[in-house]
Order: sequence, then structure tokens, then C-alpha cells
Amino acid sequence: SITHSFVFSAVVVSENPVGIDIEKQRDKIAKIAPKFVGYEYQYLKPNQEDYIQKLTWIWCIKESLYKLYAKPGMVFKTHFMVLPFDTTTPTTVSWIICGNKRLKYNGLFFEFEGFGCAVTTPLT
Repeated sequence: SITHSFVFSAVVVSENPVGIDIEKQRDKIAKIAPKFVGYEYQYLKPNQEDYIQKLTWIWCIKESLYKLYAKPGMVFKTHFMVLPFDTTTPTTVSWIICGNKRLKYNGLFFEFEGFGCAVTTPLT
């Protein structure tokens, strides 16, 4: 899986399905959140100090799931679900929901220089 954002690029290689995404943390993400956030609004609070950080992580998880699943027609808001997480613990569980399929994934987050990054792998 390959990703880039501004001056950063990353590649992750594995014998198993894997996805990676990097995104710059910016307030702009709150404006586009309705396009990619669905279920996650149940635990997100716009007035929280870490709101932009959480939106960025949700985007990164969903983008990395999209990259590893690679099926046409997937919609971030409806086909990918990120379970509640705390920014002090850099992991979460996420799901791909496609037709009758329910696929569970681990998500790992980390940050550097104002960027968020997520890597997803199948939950075994």
C-alpha cells in the first residue's frame, strides 16, 4: 500500500492485506466530514479538543481500508466503520461492510509533524 500527503510518502509491504494513509491535520477536514463520517458521529463531539485529530484518524483508517479492499463502488460513509477510540491509545477496530460481508480490521495510528497516519490489517 502506498500513500503521500504534501512532502511525506510511505509504503507498507506485507504478505497479508494491508492499507496505509497519511493526512495532514487541518481544520478543513471538519467541513468534509459529512461525506465520510456516518456511524462515527455517535461518539464524536465537535466541541472536543481532539475533534480534528479524531476526524483525521477516521479519514486515514477509512482511506487505508479502501486501499486494501480495492473494490469499485465503496463509499466511506456507509461501507467503512471505525469503532470508538481514544487518542491516548493509538489503536482501534474497524469494519468493512459490503453486502453480506463483515470484515474486521485492526487500525494503528501515529502522528508526526502535524500529520496523522494509519495502517490497517485484518483482525486475526
